[in-house]
Amino acid sequence: MLSPNIVSFIAAELILAGARLKFAPGSAIRVVNAGIGDVEIGTAILHSGKDAYAAESSVGVKLSADPGTRTCIAAGPIVAGATVKRAAAGKVDDGGAGSECGIAMEAAGADGDTLECLFNVTPPISVVLTSTNGTMAAAADDAAVKVEGEKQGDDIRAIHAALVAKGILSAT
Repeated sequence: MLSPNIVSFIAAELILAGARLKFAPGSAIRVVNAGIGDVEIGTAILHSGKDAYAAESSVGVKLSADPGTRTCIAAGPIVAGATVKRAAAGKVDDGGAGSECGIAMEAAGADGDTLECLFNVTPPISVVLTSTNGTMAAAADDAAVKVEGEKQGDDIRAIHAALVAKGILSAT
């Protein structure tokens, strides 16, 4: 029996088992390969030996909310234990510009290899803050208040940039 977090959708294009998927534009029943900037609804599963799904066929999808590991497609070599990022054509990579989506549980040797990944588990966000607690209140003059205010602005921009890099916020 399939997990309740594995559902069927209609493939709007050729989909390989392990591909990250998103809904096709204007549809809630058709899916396509997710791109580098797309947050996936889940991944196509390998079911009954089927490693690819033709357009207009039914595709099993392990939803992103389902805990545990999932088979993914590598966009290039990936080291076991690396943080994986979203890549083009429904793939994952440990480099590139995509946002982080999980951790590689095993290595992949080349583009197109499959590997097990643990999704929705990424390292914590780390930001170095420059402002100090209490400096604004203890400032002796307007110049000191201005300096501390600028530091606080820098801190807010650093936090925003870190959240954008993790895919939690958009850049706008």
